[in-house]
Amino acid sequence: MGHKISYATAGFKDRDIEAALDAIAAAGFDSVELLSKEPHIPTPLTGEALTGFTRRLYERGLSARRFMRPWEGVCWARRMRRGVARR
Repeated sequence: MGHKISYATAGFKDRDIEAALDAIAAAGFDSVELLSKEPHIPTPLTGEALTGFTRRLYERGLSARRFMRPWEGVCWARRMRRGVARR
């Protein structure tokens, strides 16, 4: 089993989250560390927003490796896995 190599969206503060994810996927990374503040994900994603975001990650061939600056009491990786599993 190979190692996953991730890149952080914090390196793309000059663009929105979708453009940052496109660039990361185009560079060949298979996982991403998400910046949990402006300009990327300023508030926690829930419901359809979380499900849609997770789907768009996987459509790019990416998985969420970690969230930088997580909100207290929220386990993002678990919520993202559940969001996709329900669809």
